[in-house]
Amino acid sequence: MKRPAFQFYPADWRNDAGLKLCSLSARGLWIEMICIMHAAEPYGHLCAAGRPLDTRDLSKLVGESERDVKKWLDELVRNNVCSSEEGAIISRRMVRDESLRERRAAGGEAGSEFGHLGAEHGKKGGRPRKETGDKKPPLNPPPSSSSSSSSSSSSNNEDTAPSAKSPRGTALPKDWELPGDWRTWAEGARPDVDVLTVADSFRDYWVAKPGKDGRKADWLATWRNWVRNQRSGSAQRPQGAEAVGMFV
Repeated sequence: MKRPAFQFYPADWRNDAGLKLCSLSARGLWIEMICIMHAAEPYGHLCAAGRPLDTRDLSKLVGESERDVKKWLDELVRNNVCSSEEGAIISRRMVRDESLRERRAAGGEAGSEFGHLGAEHGKKGGRPRKETGDKKPPLNPPPSSSSSSSSSSSSNNEDTAPSAKSPRGTALPKDWELPGDWRTWAEGARPDVDVLTVADSFRDYWVAKPGKDGRKADWLATWRNWVRNQRSGSAQRPQGAEAVGMFV
């Protein structure tokens, strides 16, 4: 099923060094190309009708002269905004995101053990729920004698009633990626820091944290506290080709 929309981060777009070096016309061509690549197969490749698009094809699709399109495309390539793969222009970020989405979808099939909703959302790229404590053992069948029902029920309840919340919590997965809604909150709460760099330090710190100190019952609350405690102006994104935006 084709996705009707994609995530777009204005701050990443406006702060990308490669895009800043391109003319407004070249940046306009790039967003047109992104829209084409969003509907393409493979995802993130500048393809249509089962083949890579050349300059002439692209000029027809965007409604501009082949000469202008070639000039703007040369700007994008020269400033490392786009790359090529198997003869097709690609958005590196879109290709990476699609690969991550597919890996999560494959892993999400394990969500079927949590019912049809777990399997359904797993196929969309979600992650299966992780267990945070011991499973609740099955209840013993009720006793046949009514006279012993009260005492047996009381005993069973004491043996099988789980705690309201596991005190042990969970460890942060080694392949943890910053969720989109967590990033949106952080960018609104702390616009003075680079959220992606903060997320890298968050993951590295907690993945390396041993034992019970590295387990948390609420990782979202832990992330928010981590962001709030960042010093103003810290964790700035490095300059250069690797400091890419949303779709490069």
